[in-house]
Amino acid sequence: MTARTPLDTLAVAGGSLYGTTVQGGVAHNGSIFVLQTNGAGFAILHSFASLTLDTAPSQNGGNEYDDYYTNSDGHWPEAGLILSGDTLYGTAQYGGAGGNGTVFKINTNGSGSKSSKHFRPWTIPRHKRRRRQSLCRFPREHR
Repeated sequence: MTARTPLDTLAVAGGSLYGTTVQGGVAHNGSIFVLQTNGAGFAILHSFASLTLDTAPSQNGGNEYDDYYTNSDGHWPEAGLILSGDTLYGTAQYGGAGGNGTVFKINTNGSGSKSSKHFRPWTIPRHKRRRRQSLCRFPREHR
């Protein structure tokens, strides 16, 4: 099993570093790993589950459907982890029961993996959704 693309900060406890990867793991949906500070002892504590394509009637009504991907624990754990006692907490941007991410926890020994919050799919009609816009606005001559 591989872990690829760590994107954020690590949590540190004793001689261990804990982090997430957005790719890799059994289903290539991300993983939670541990690495000793001396570079030895790398292990994957959790591999995020495979995704399933789900559809739901669009909020627009009519014959439109919205597609989203779900699983049991999340997909793309892009943010870092928070350590409290022997428990790591984090978020996954996608997946989960509603397809819009999860908040999860796992013990530092790899046991007790659980998603405690699953975010629901969009409830705003497509025709009313705004496109994401950059927080930075450049003058027209620089676009």
